[in-house]
Amino acid sequence: NKGKDFANSDTNPTDDHGHGTNVGSILLANADNFVGFAGVDWQSQLMPLKILTDESFGFFSWWASAIYYAADNGANVLNMSVGGAGYSRVLEDAINYATDKGCIVVACMMNENNNVTFYPAAFENTIAVGSSSADDTRSNSFPWDITKGSNYGEHIDIIAPGNYIYGLY
Repeated sequence: NKGKDFANSDTNPTDDHGHGTNVGSILLANADNFVGFAGVDWQSQLMPLKILTDESFGFFSWWASAIYYAADNGANVLNMSVGGAGYSRVLEDAINYATDKGCIVVACMMNENNNVTFYPAAFENTIAVGSSSADDTRSNSFPWDITKGSNYGEHIDIIAPGNYIYGLY
């Protein structure tokens, strides 16, 4: 399916800051092409859905609309490398809708280096992912900003490598 931009209400989900492109490349970069690296799953397809403006702002209603769109258009896994500190029933309903349709929803804990709960990671039907460093400890600083680090707390489900990960920009 074609991507969609819920932040600007169009069909151009161009990545303004490179984060979505980076995450997508880590997941899906093809192997055996003598270019760069290989992603985790070479057979999957990507449905880019933009939910933030170029100023990194987005309403939970935009996020929810993208979740419904993904679930209704064949997505199996939803990666949400975003978060907001406020609870949203609209967003939780969308997450529950997607999981009821068989989608796996994965969300980051965020990188504020604290134990503040962010959504959608805190929802029951979301797999909340924190970041680990090369020594298998929580990423408490990043090369791109030493004041940033993986959030932590009781709602974390799993940690994954998050420092020094090669990906496209």
